[in-house]
Amino acid sequence: MTKTVFAILIALGSGASLRAQDLNLDLGLGYDFSQFWNMSYNYNFNPYLGAAGGVHFLHVRLKHYENGYDIDDHIYKPNGILSLNAYTPSFRKFGLFGGASFSFEILPFDFTEVRHVDTDKKYSRTRFSQFNPALWLNAGVSYNIEDVWYFSLGVIFSPHYDLYVGYRNLQVNGTQAGLPASRSNYWGLFLRFSSRGR
Repeated sequence: MTKTVFAILIALGSGASLRAQDLNLDLGLGYDFSQFWNMSYNYNFNPYLGAAGGVHFLHVRLKHYENGYDIDDHIYKPNGILSLNAYTPSFRKFGLFGGASFSFEILPFDFTEVRHVDTDKKYSRTRFSQFNPALWLNAGVSYNIEDVWYFSLGVIFSPHYDLYVGYRNLQVNGTQAGLPASRSNYWGLFLRFSSRGR
């Protein structure tokens, strides 16, 4: 798979100079009312294909009750992200874009806390998230100003990202206190502000 991706990059980028771009800044709202922010630095292989690397932050508040244990926690997820992006030519300043990204957690540990309702005693756990790797797909429409500044609206989807990996099968004193092992697809909407070199 890796060799195929590199072959596509070389084929589409051959003969084109590698041009640095400014930052992409994304702000979005997703699954379970989570919020996410992306910051990435981009490179163009040609006007229609680029690659990016950056950071992806997610936040969600989790409220859950299970077997006498209560969870009321804010979850923060900093991820590293690598992307491959494609663009269409603009028509009356509007264009389409799409991309695929791979992410991994920069801090592969989840710090969780649950409270026993009857005793009001709190239990803290540190769990290894295995870097929680995920594939992300995004697509949308952009509007350009002077062919340099871009404002975009898009959708994002991941079939492999688990916001609550640190709370899956969490046990306290031998009792199930966390979420079940099932996983949900992640989806969201985002706004993007970016610039592309001429």
